[in-house]
Amino acid sequence: MKRTIFAAGTVLVTGAIGPGGHFAPGAIAEKFWELYEKRGTHEIIY
Repeated sequence: MKRTIFAAGTVLVTGAIGPGGHFAPGAIAEKFWELYEKRGTHEIIY
């Protein structure tokens, strides 16, 4: 059986998501990418 390694984590968004500003979808996507790249982190509170 082949060994499979996976990672799981969450990005907690602490405000209303909307275009432009701090909670813009693109800014939140950057946090998901950061979570993917760090791998040692399992949660980001944004």
